[in-house]
Amino acid sequence: MARRSTRLRGKHVEPPSETGTGVVAVYGRDGGGQQSTEEPQDASIEETEDRKEGGSKPKNKRKRYDEKEEFARQLAVKRQRTMVKRGGLRKLVELPRELGLEIFSYLQPGDLVNLCMISKPLYDVINCSPTLWKTSRKKLADLPPRPEDITEFLYAKLLFVNICHSCNKKSIRIEIIWSARTRLCQKCMDKEFAIIRRPVYDKRLLDLMPAIRVTKGVGKKNIMTTTTHVHLATHQAWVKEYEQHKDTDLAEWTASKLAKWQARQESDMVYEVWFSEEDLRLEKEKKSLVESRQAVIADYVVTLGWGDELSMIRPSEDPRPQDIREVVKACSKDITGKVLQRLEPQLIEHMKQLKEARLKREHQDLLCERIPIMKTFLDNYTKTLRAHDLYPCYVDFYALSEISDIVDNTPRTVPFTLENFDGISLPDLMTKWRLKMESELIKMIREACGEEYAQLENVLQLATTSFTCSRCSYDRIVYPRVLMHACVTTSWLPTDASEIQKRLKRLWNTGGSDESGIIRFNKVGMKTVSKLIEMCGLDPKTTTIIEIQNLNPIFECMECNSIHEGRAIMTWDCAEVHFRTETREHKSHSRTPGQNFKLLVDDVDVFRARIAEQIDRVKGNRDYTRSKGYVCLYCNKRQETREFRRHMGYAHPELIPHDHEASVFGTATWHPFGSPGACQTLRFLAVSFQRRALPPSRVVASNRVVRIRLGTVT
Repeated sequence: MARRSTRLRGKHVEPPSETGTGVVAVYGRDGGGQQSTEEPQDASIEETEDRKEGGSKPKNKRKRYDEKEEFARQLAVKRQRTMVKRGGLRKLVELPRELGLEIFSYLQPGDLVNLCMISKPLYDVINCSPTLWKTSRKKLADLPPRPEDITEFLYAKLLFVNICHSCNKKSIRIEIIWSARTRLCQKCMDKEFAIIRRPVYDKRLLDLMPAIRVTKGVGKKNIMTTTTHVHLATHQAWVKEYEQHKDTDLAEWTASKLAKWQARQESDMVYEVWFSEEDLRLEKEKKSLVESRQAVIADYVVTLGWGDELSMIRPSEDPRPQDIREVVKACSKDITGKVLQRLEPQLIEHMKQLKEARLKREHQDLLCERIPIMKTFLDNYTKTLRAHDLYPCYVDFYALSEISDIVDNTPRTVPFTLENFDGISLPDLMTKWRLKMESELIKMIREACGEEYAQLENVLQLATTSFTCSRCSYDRIVYPRVLMHACVTTSWLPTDASEIQKRLKRLWNTGGSDESGIIRFNKVGMKTVSKLIEMCGLDPKTTTIIEIQNLNPIFECMECNSIHEGRAIMTWDCAEVHFRTETREHKSHSRTPGQNFKLLVDDVDVFRARIAEQIDRVKGNRDYTRSKGYVCLYCNKRQETREFRRHMGYAHPELIPHDHEASVFGTATWHPFGSPGACQTLRFLAVSFQRRALPPSRVVASNRVVRIRLGTVT
């Protein structure tokens, strides 16, 4: 009979089919077959396509089939690799013993344990050679010697395999209890350890038994309590040994146990130290690996065009792109091109946020340098104004385009001084600011009352037009005082750069018509004042504040009259507030004037005199003089009366007479009728300071209800 090789050479080999798929052709090529097997197939494909398409564009059709063929080839290679991986180590057991042990001697103990856990034959081959384990352990520096009470396999498994020895599962929280020679997860730890209070053997042995300390809440109040749980398997083994020796040599057994476990407890300290050092080493290696992968991320950010922005990051304050949560999570594995493409949108978005924050921070630093100069420029101008002239606060002044353009766009290389504002015409800017604020107020009126009322001539000067403040208790603010209202023009804190940027995000002098606005249009007061004006025989749509003030009508609320306190007599502007404030005490009040509210005609001059007297008493009160309703005629700065002398001392010392210097700087206590020196000081201050025409927002002297005894007007 001929040899098998001779029979195969004589056997006819069929050529591959022309109609075969791309996968078959690829297998033939990868398997070492003739390369000519692909050419008939490609020609067949090209001819078939030419017949279908009428011979048009054969090149494109060929390209499409080439792409399909390439995909099939990659798929075939992938399948081949997958098939090779299956059972790749099955022939290790067929190797000669000496050759297998020689190969295994290059592995570390953890690798040997993994091989032992693959199959029983590999376990028998590896575990029967103590020399192999010793050689493998020598590859690790500072590894403690194996304890005599466990095998080489269990020792390596305890050191290097992070699985639970009870359930053989991987978990996030697996702890090593070296005294018990085991690794346990939290669930199995609760089963393997328990509290033993009264053992049958000597209690001294209980202190040497493998144990853990458990802290948990106890009781309804969840009081944290720490208890000691011992190893149940060791306890049960000792109980059995105790039963065997209790009738014969119990004392000798107890002594030997004590000596053995005391020595074991001392020797276990070496392994505890090694475990802690090994954890630190592994943590350091893991951190180093993550940092190297983060460096790859940083280099990729540079290739995206963010290199300059990356160099401007503050190390201790700004989050780096490689430190964001998604990137840190991705760095736990190898960084591939696919991972970089997946992280690219998040990296770009993060760099955009860093750039925006940097520009904002630089702009704020720029404002911190230049805002004080801008404030000085505005202060120098306001010193030249009269006491009642209007001017914007620092925020509104910066919001003007002419000012913000100079502050923001002046190059940093150019020194920023007051000379940068030389081309600014402040009177024109004041007019522009006032027109802007008027348009905002009219817009607020339009949103509250509609177009018809907003289009009235001189709508801001009408007596029915007033505003309220949501921050303070002042219920009626008229134009133009609303532009200088303290709640929207001043702050308890200094007006620094951050304050300006924060306040520029919302409307300030006019607030808004919604609930978030500080200044709001007084729609309820408009209806009340309209009825008051109609009671005076005037037209609410044309009557201005000046006209109604010149008329100065006096009203009486019949419902608020009291036998004990007297008649409720009030001016027209007090009446509007009266219907909102007094209703808290007088529940029967209506929201608008009715039949019990009338216009007084007789003895009006007497009532006006009594009201004027009441207002003068309020102005003479100490609390009233403490308000910031006074303005310095030299610098146009608002001050409290108790701050007059201090202000004159540090702001205008050259204006203080030398013969009254002691009395001016003596004591800060208020003396309305003190010594002659104090009176001279007050007279001097009276020349330097003047009361504003309009009272401050916290003091509403003209809105006081004057009580006049019933039955008399004198």
